[in-house]
Amino acid sequence: MLKKYFLYGLLTVLILIVQACNNKKETDWSENYDRNNKSPYGSYIAYHSLSEIFPNSKITAGRKVMSEIEKINSDYDFNTHSGNFFIVTAFSFQIDSSEMSSIEQFIENGNGLMIFAKHFSDNILRKFNCQIDTEHNNTSFYSKDTSLKQQFYIYDDQALQLFTFKGRKGNHYFDIDIKNCGNTNVLGFADSLDQANCLYRNEGSGFIALHHSPIVLSNYFLLQENNRAYYEYLFSRFSTTIKRVSWFTYKFKAAGEVEKRNTLWNLLRHVAFKKAFIIIVVLVLLYVLFNIKRKQRIIPIVEYEKNTSLDFVETIGNIYYNQKDNKKLSLKMIQYYLESIRSKYNLSTKTLDEEFAFKLSQKLDQPYQETNTFIIYLDYIRNAHSVHDTDIKYLYTILKKFS
Repeated sequence: MLKKYFLYGLLTVLILIVQACNNKKETDWSENYDRNNKSPYGSYIAYHSLSEIFPNSKITAGRKVMSEIEKINSDYDFNTHSGNFFIVTAFSFQIDSSEMSSIEQFIENGNGLMIFAKHFSDNILRKFNCQIDTEHNNTSFYSKDTSLKQQFYIYDDQALQLFTFKGRKGNHYFDIDIKNCGNTNVLGFADSLDQANCLYRNEGSGFIALHHSPIVLSNYFLLQENNRAYYEYLFSRFSTTIKRVSWFTYKFKAAGEVEKRNTLWNLLRHVAFKKAFIIIVVLVLLYVLFNIKRKQRIIPIVEYEKNTSLDFVETIGNIYYNQKDNKKLSLKMIQYYLESIRSKYNLSTKTLDEEFAFKLSQKLDQPYQETNTFIIYLDYIRNAHSVHDTDIKYLYTILKKFS
């Protein structure tokens, strides 16, 4: 039986494994801008195409942008102190005043920083004399709302180029007075020529740029129509003096945003983990099912109680028989027989007459005449002076018949 259940459990596990292997991987539509992610809103194409825009530069993957900036600021080696270009993609780029000072020093030393984000800290926005149009840009980072034919403009040698994108909402723009923005230059627009989404400033020997539409770095954007040219126009203007290009991907927590905990439900969003979890649960349930039955101990064989009275009668009979005392033996046989009749049929054996013979025949379902003859024979043996061996044998036979 256990083998049968085991086979059923094994078959169930195999079915789950086959289902897991045949399960098609769902497309990840979340905005992540990860340099190695090939999902629609990853940035695999943008990152791996940097070598074409910067053929003489070293391309690296950065980890913590502020740590890298402070490290370069403290290094006075000319080869590493300048000529760095940091590209940062983030949902929200928030820094304090000391970090802002480090960025300014980094730029003045001859380095470049370009930040693609949907939210910026106030100190960065003040530097560009702009604000964020919260009414237009009030869209969740993971919103699934889409807009048709979003328009993106970018300058190429003073000529303005137009590109369109059909996908998730990404046409965010800054609230800035384009005609009176001081040292801030506008490189691109979103939907309209009065809605700047890409700003640029020269600081010392370097530069800093803000781009309010990180979606232009997504695989989905670059693969539509001729949008790859937008990417080339955007970065080619910085390629002449750059020695090293580093890409940083962050998902900073915006103000008021609740951090998502890495709970089991978040892990179950991954198909492979979910299938493995289901298999483990099924195996545990099968194990519990096989062992939940109470293990029955071996039931000992209970022997029937022996009728010791019969043994006693046989023992007494053997004694009298060996002593050749047939009279006493016959009386004991009749005595124990009548005792069994009294206890079994509740009949009085005080007087062995015709009435007793009739009642006994009814109880034993024997003919009355034979029963009456039997009773007369018992009375004869009881009153006889001597009993022969043949009488003992006959008495034994007839007692068994009327028992």
